[in-house]
Amino acid sequence: MPLFLLLTACSGLSDASAEALESEPIVPAVELPTAPAQPDAVAVGVDWVNLDKNNGELDAQLATYAAQAHADGQIPVAYLGARWCGPCKAFKMQKGDPAIIQALDGVRILELDVDQFMPGLSAAGVKVVAIPHWFVLDAQGDPIDGGMSGDKWTDLSPASMAPSLATLKRTPETL
Repeated sequence: MPLFLLLTACSGLSDASAEALESEPIVPAVELPTAPAQPDAVAVGVDWVNLDKNNGELDAQLATYAAQAHADGQIPVAYLGARWCGPCKAFKMQKGDPAIIQALDGVRILELDVDQFMPGLSAAGVKVVAIPHWFVLDAQGDPIDGGMSGDKWTDLSPASMAPSLATLKRTPETL
């Protein structure tokens, strides 16, 4: 199923990604919040999988991890981000915050770096304009809707992020 994403939190991509999209990179200046004094979210409850292009095609990885998440009673959510994206950095820094952990309870995050997976995203029919962006996957690894982006946040605090992240707890049955 082709998925087209219009992401407005970071309104541009890195040089490699921008070239692939035939656009100029525009990365807004973002003041990042102070990192929480907590261990990484992986250790405190957020189920997080970092996808890597060296582990195979993106669609196959999404299908495998989505099926595993469904079998484990979790909701698989693909998270598109990049190391250079300010809001993406803020999200990852805050993922150990109790509000974020609660918002993502029952969700398995499948993280994709858009720079690493750009050809795979295009081949899968996903058009990335800006990041961060999340979309819920069915058991086959296909998006169930257009997802949501970080433009829902009023700032980069956990209190602002958590309510929109909690909306990811949906399944094809709840739409």
